[in-house]
Amino acid sequence: MLKKTSFLAALLLMMAVVSFTGAAMARDYLLPHSAYIEICEEDPGDQLCQNFCEDFPDTPVCSGQENEGQETGEYVVEARLDVEFNRMNIKVNGKEFVAPNILYEGTTYLPIRDLANLLELDVNYYGAAQTAYIGQLPAGEVPDEVIDEWEKQRSEESANADAAAGTLVRGGGTIDVYLDRVQVKVHGELIVDSTFLYDGTTYVPMRAACDILELPVNYYGPTSTAYIGVVPAGEVPKAEVDKWKSGK
Repeated sequence: MLKKTSFLAALLLMMAVVSFTGAAMARDYLLPHSAYIEICEEDPGDQLCQNFCEDFPDTPVCSGQENEGQETGEYVVEARLDVEFNRMNIKVNGKEFVAPNILYEGTTYLPIRDLANLLELDVNYYGAAQTAYIGQLPAGEVPDEVIDEWEKQRSEESANADAAAGTLVRGGGTIDVYLDRVQVKVHGELIVDSTFLYDGTTYVPMRAACDILELPVNYYGPTSTAYIGVVPAGEVPKAEVDKWKSGK
């Protein structure tokens, strides 16, 4: 394995002489990121590894999160997903809710902060437990001094809050994500469905969070709309609403 890696490192180094410009974010990566990750796992001091980690510091092998995950029994997994962006229209008790959303294999994912806004709950992240808490905190899980700091930050954010922007761009594509980088709890209950980290933001399955709060979620295909809570009269055929109510 070491000989293979050394050969790969030599090959990449030759390619790097031709392709790398010397400016960190101007470097070209001609092979999959997994090849550079393999080099980092074998020799973190290798120049190619150091270059890679300068450009992608959040990669677990660079940030140390990979080892932290193993210590807690959680494993960070890199994945490539085929998704649709902003496919879903969302209404909460009849009111339109505008937020970036990603549709993957029939499940709608929202950025965790937008999801908390949808649920009208606070969200806080506790790094020591690699856990994001939406709503109530489980007793004893977070130190009082950390909670005090959250409340201070929340007050500052409220004073500087901006209004949400309007139109979202739709489309599809393939994205690279980290699965289950953090665990998410709603009112202390763990969301067991996978979350993923994309472009620096944690995305959470919307229905899984709503289920914990016993909020009904229904989808109407012809308008690509997800209804949370009350469905406005006349927007969806009565037969469809009756089917939702019956659970069929």
